[in-house]
Amino acid sequence: MEDVCLMQYSTCDESIEKTLFQKNEHLWNVWMMSLAMYTTRADDMLCFIVSHSHGTTKQVSFSRYVDKVTVGNLKKCFKKTKITYSTNTCPGSSGAPVSCVGLPSGHCHSVAIKSDGLNYSVIGVEYIL
Repeated sequence: MEDVCLMQYSTCDESIEKTLFQKNEHLWNVWMMSLAMYTTRADDMLCFIVSHSHGTTKQVSFSRYVDKVTVGNLKKCFKKTKITYSTNTCPGSSGAPVSCVGLPSGHCHSVAIKSDGLNYSVIGVEYIL
């Protein structure tokens, strides 16, 4: 079973559509620049999670990612991956973005397993460089 989330939006206002497209294009360009800058530092294995656990103020947790596993492909330029990391999270953190410096991917926090002390992401999409 795969734990995947896709979101789709629609609007009748063309100005909103144009603005969202431009912002998304800017995000993509910044993402690609940061990949070029930090992919060589993937060995640092820095991982951080930004969450609003318990409905309180924003919390940022730092640690290291442990492993990345490819679970399939999505079109020609993306692959589906899951990551394992030691970053501590509180209950209620599921769905929080998980960022790993140097990894060209986007993942969300899924579950913490107390027995091995690790956390696991849902399947994320990784751009194939």
